[in-house]
Amino acid sequence: RSSRIIVLRFYKLIIISISKYQNMSEELGDESGTANAGEGYYGNGGGEGGTYTEVQNESYFSGIGNSFAGICFGIILFIGAFPLLWWNEGRAVDYYQAISEGKQIIVPIDTTTINSANEGKLVYLTGLAEPTDNVMDTDFGVEATMKTRLFRDVEMYQWKETKSTRKKKNVGGGTTTVTEYLYSKSWSSTLIDASTFKTSGYTNPTFMPYSSEDFYPTAVVVDAFTLPTDLVNGISSLTPLEGTLNVTDIPSNNLLVQSMTEQSYINGFYFGATNSSSYLNEVIGDTRVTYLATEGGQVSIIAMQTGATLDPYTASSGANLYLIEPGIVSSEQMFENAKASNKTITMILRFVGFIVMATGIGLILAPISAVADIIPCIGDCVGAAVSIVAGLIAAAFSLTVIGIAWVANRPIILVIGGGVLAGLFLLLYSGYRTKQNKSRALNLTENPKDFEMAR
Repeated sequence: RSSRIIVLRFYKLIIISISKYQNMSEELGDESGTANAGEGYYGNGGGEGGTYTEVQNESYFSGIGNSFAGICFGIILFIGAFPLLWWNEGRAVDYYQAISEGKQIIVPIDTTTINSANEGKLVYLTGLAEPTDNVMDTDFGVEATMKTRLFRDVEMYQWKETKSTRKKKNVGGGTTTVTEYLYSKSWSSTLIDASTFKTSGYTNPTFMPYSSEDFYPTAVVVDAFTLPTDLVNGISSLTPLEGTLNVTDIPSNNLLVQSMTEQSYINGFYFGATNSSSYLNEVIGDTRVTYLATEGGQVSIIAMQTGATLDPYTASSGANLYLIEPGIVSSEQMFENAKASNKTITMILRFVGFIVMATGIGLILAPISAVADIIPCIGDCVGAAVSIVAGLIAAAFSLTVIGIAWVANRPIILVIGGGVLAGLFLLLYSGYRTKQNKSRALNLTENPKDFEMAR
């Protein structure tokens, strides 16, 4: 009787699943008919955009075949996660050791003079970072006073394609994939090739005469020391360039001036593709050029002195120390900040390694849920179970690799741990031998004949 109840419940479950997914199939059929009929809005350079829907059906056996094909990629991800996790632990230890070494050898220096005795040493300095001259963008005639960096941001108004995909499982296996392509206008700092769009009717310019670029003064100095570019970039964050820029300062040989209509714009210039276009009436092909800049100011630096400049210091662990922070910050605090940053990066990479491994295991186990997809609701349950199992297996392997790598990259702990394990083994072995000897002595005492023979 109980088996009959189970069969009836299973049959009811199948009927419910069929009814549910038939309704989904009907909805998808309507969408497919719309797409195949070619309906949908096809925009152009002056239109308002639109969408295009594409429906693709994958058979049950095709889905199983694709899941088996994904096993190879899953194996690659699974295996690749191991060296990633191992390398991350080694990187973290190397940088931690570099910080510890840096604390012992750091040399505070006076920035007003270059002391050759500090050549090649790890030094700590503070002072006012300031440019030696103004920074210029000669292409647009822009000159910024007392800035350590000038960033030109060039963007063009273009069509862009955004793709979204949703999948629905069908009764009897197979999957229907509905992909919707959304077309809209947006500002982009790179050219968007409209010829690669899924549907025609949209065109973008094929040439962008100027690109985004950084500009620097001849030098940025802290008293007698000249800062390299990578340290200059760490002085402060970019902020909009203050002041109004005049379009009359743009050179006449500027390609945008020659082909477009120039206008003043917030922190920059606006170039209209047509006489009627402006930042209030944007048209495909319009270009805007805006400027950001960084100020000088007090900075604190930890680096290696190399002549009158500064370079990364390579510690005995192989990791580099090369730190800059705005304001007056003590060397002790800078090392603590670097240590905290190292911990954050380590945790992020551990999580990335876990995700890579879990994804790989999920692909390896994917055929299980693909086979179960013949009944969609069961396939969903099996898929969820596979995801949970993949996560648990990945967590176990990740923690194991992290634990072994953590110990392996710390020789002292490895030696102490090995000694403790060896001691425990000898203690257990000694106890085992003692127990055996006592047991043997007891047996000989209880059997005098065996005792005489033993003598």
